[in-house]
Amino acid sequence: MQPQTSSALPLLPDLVLNGQPFTRSEGRDHDLDAKQIRRLLRIGLLRSVVRGVYVDALVEDSLALRAAAIAKVAPPDAVACRQTAAWLLGVDTLALSEHADTPKVDFVRQAKTRAVKISRASGHSQTLLAGDVIDWHGLQITSPLATAVHLARHLRRPFALSALDAMARAGLATRLDVQDAIRRFPHHPGIVQARELAALIDPGAESPGESWLRLWMIDAGFPPPVPQIEITDEVNSYRIDLGFLDPIPGTADRHLGLEYDSDKWHGTAEQRRHDSVRRTRLGRLGWDVLSVGRWQVWGRDTTLEESVGKILGLVPRSRRW
Repeated sequence: MQPQTSSALPLLPDLVLNGQPFTRSEGRDHDLDAKQIRRLLRIGLLRSVVRGVYVDALVEDSLALRAAAIAKVAPPDAVACRQTAAWLLGVDTLALSEHADTPKVDFVRQAKTRAVKISRASGHSQTLLAGDVIDWHGLQITSPLATAVHLARHLRRPFALSALDAMARAGLATRLDVQDAIRRFPHHPGIVQARELAALIDPGAESPGESWLRLWMIDAGFPPPVPQIEITDEVNSYRIDLGFLDPIPGTADRHLGLEYDSDKWHGTAEQRRHDSVRRTRLGRLGWDVLSVGRWQVWGRDTTLEESVGKILGLVPRSRRW
């Protein structure tokens, strides 16, 4: 699956440097020194696109803008890869989507070539096979499938799965495609994890949290929950983030559902009231829904898997992450 490229960024003359991304050295060429850049960032007139590259805050984010910004720091013989390649393809794989600092750019050179060594980049050296590199808005990046394999091999386990799910949901790679691509790297570091996670890819997951929660259940030894189950009554239609299709042991027609409640979408009193009413209605339709907070997935508390295990009549395995 080859993504489509688009034309160069237009000039926007009313904006800082005509709305084009720029580095600090380019800013100095236009009488914009480091102190002024910091001030414009602080008051919200500039934003950082990638580390060391800035643009007027009014310029809309786009894949072309991302590529143009990365081209400012890209060594001529390097290829954007891993999380940077996914981001250029429109998939954000960054941890928890909470960025205290603009991330470095990931570049790769062929194996046995020295990795990229610049302050604004994370350099990697690894095998690039035929078809692994594409031209993307004038920038060399790893193809969607190569990117998926690299993420599956090198990201921490839960983030790798959420990245794979997101790429599948975006139509960039299917489970079978990724599994076939992984076979080209039989003995590479991280390939065992990649094989395992590729088999779990599900484009139905609509957020990283849903992917993490699904993996948590699988790693605990429970049956794989199904994402985005639709429940309807005479009036309304509901969707549950994750659900176990088999009835709860000891019941004929009750099922267990799980919902990952992020702070962003479920943090206010009004949102919580709405969730409570909705789950009461789902209860009447035969679904017992557990609300799962981020702290339950990422903390050291074992209440979540113990609660699910008690309902399903299973003893959870020890956590892996």
